[in-house]
Amino acid sequence: MQAENISLPQFRFTRIPCENLTLRSHSSTNEPSTDNTALVRGFGHSGILEGRSQEIVNLTNRIREPGCHRGQLSAWTVRDSRNCTFTSTEVIGTLFGYYLEDCIIKIQGVKGSINLTGCKRVTVECVCSQLRITDCGDLSLSVHSLSPITLVNSGNVVIKPPQPLTQDVCLELDSAGLLPKGGFAPDQWKLVNDFNCLNQPSNNYTVDEGS
Repeated sequence: MQAENISLPQFRFTRIPCENLTLRSHSSTNEPSTDNTALVRGFGHSGILEGRSQEIVNLTNRIREPGCHRGQLSAWTVRDSRNCTFTSTEVIGTLFGYYLEDCIIKIQGVKGSINLTGCKRVTVECVCSQLRITDCGDLSLSVHSLSPITLVNSGNVVIKPPQPLTQDVCLELDSAGLLPKGGFAPDQWKLVNDFNCLNQPSNNYTVDEGS
């Protein structure tokens, strides 16, 4: 079946035909499922997840569709989802999140950018090239980013220290171009550009140094 193309602002993605997804029914309990069938593979090198609730989803790069070479990184879009954890223990290509609520994004590395729009009460833990936050609130960010975190029309954002990187993780990040020469600067995780307060101190985010 031919994939149906849909357009999102400034980007173009591919809607995944149902037969190309491994799906499971939502759990009837309050506990999120960790069933292996929550693993979802994209069509080509892109994947879209919509309307998820109380799931733990592994965003994998192991895509074996025709035309995709073995090492190709995946581009993921997740939207309109609540109480979910989106995770990956490998480096993926890009991640776009739209209208997520009460979710956790915990990804080893994102070679491109993470773009969050219209999200509330979301926790992000990752290493990435860029993190862009637009029209979001009540976020917790523990991020190693190659460039300063960008905020647009967002508030009540807490910046926390990222987790230490193990030697094995550093090797994988280095091979993906996500590790600066000499490692990340000690205070790099604190760097933020708030486009609503370019010429004055911002009250839209706070830096939590931890204990």
